[in-house]
Amino acid sequence: MYFFLLWLHIKVFAKKHSNPNALKGGIFVGMGPVCLQSDEDASVSYSHLTLEDERLTGFEVLLLKEIAKQQGKELELTINTFAGLLGDIETGKADITASCLAITEDRKAKVDFSIAYNVPMNGFVVRRDNKDFESNLFGHNARVKDKDLFAHLDNLYENAKKEGKEKSFTFIAVTASTTDTDFLGKGYIKKLLNNRDIIKKETSSDNIGPNLEFIRNNKADIFVVDDVIAHYNTEGDKDLKYFILDSTDPQLQSGPNGVGVVVKKGDTKRQKEVNDALRKIFNLEYVKDKDGKDTDVIEDLKYILTRLHELKKEKRTKYQETRYKDLKGKNTRKPEEEKNLLLYLKF
Repeated sequence: MYFFLLWLHIKVFAKKHSNPNALKGGIFVGMGPVCLQSDEDASVSYSHLTLEDERLTGFEVLLLKEIAKQQGKELELTINTFAGLLGDIETGKADITASCLAITEDRKAKVDFSIAYNVPMNGFVVRRDNKDFESNLFGHNARVKDKDLFAHLDNLYENAKKEGKEKSFTFIAVTASTTDTDFLGKGYIKKLLNNRDIIKKETSSDNIGPNLEFIRNNKADIFVVDDVIAHYNTEGDKDLKYFILDSTDPQLQSGPNGVGVVVKKGDTKRQKEVNDALRKIFNLEYVKDKDGKDTDVIEDLKYILTRLHELKKEKRTKYQETRYKDLKGKNTRKPEEEKNLLLYLKF
């Protein structure tokens, strides 16, 4: 009993005291490579301790850490559920948060966003032995045009119908407040399939791991999640693979306006501090005035990529082509090891 009470005392009172001058960050754990638990002996440079003494690593953990560094502050990180992240911002429990949070009008009604620092696409995780997706079109890490995917699903339905069978596809996504859930739930895909009711949205989990197991154990056909997360969690997996839905249709994109860091509604000072940090981290550009000179407005990754895409490859200068490839690579590049996360952010 004595040792149990001693252990309990240490656990309760070992929690760090909050620094009033620190930058308070909120994060959701369980979405590698965005945020995941790290080994206890992980390098301090590639991880961060939360107030609860849990060591975390991942792309956005290091991003928040670097934003704090740019402001000359210590980062105090706390863990919450995905659904609770925005609530932490609204109540002041957190100053900033980042967990693949897509910039949407619904969210902007409650909180403010930084400039976009990533533009994810929808990744579709399936079993490698799923006969519906065994062709080379759906190879691991393949990019599949939206029209090709829906034509394929339509053909599978028609072929089954000719055999007197019914055909449907079960989709799952992270359930709590994600744009992937909207992607499945608003009936838009049904319209693209000639209003055939063959897409079934199944109950899923708020965490990545259980959803991957649903696919692995044939409890669902497709898990829809940001492509960088799909890549990280299927690379080298003997059972699972993923392909990317390549679409210019905003309703079929994971985050058509990009992903941003969240701050409290109306906190323009902190929003500018975050934007300035992101500009340095990602080498973003300033909007030009009519004379071609830089203004103080920062263009985000979404609009830089859009402008370069519109130029087309043959019209881009060598610098623009290199820039386009470098920035576009941030959507799907997978950090092979923790040490590469720093290179990913160009620290």
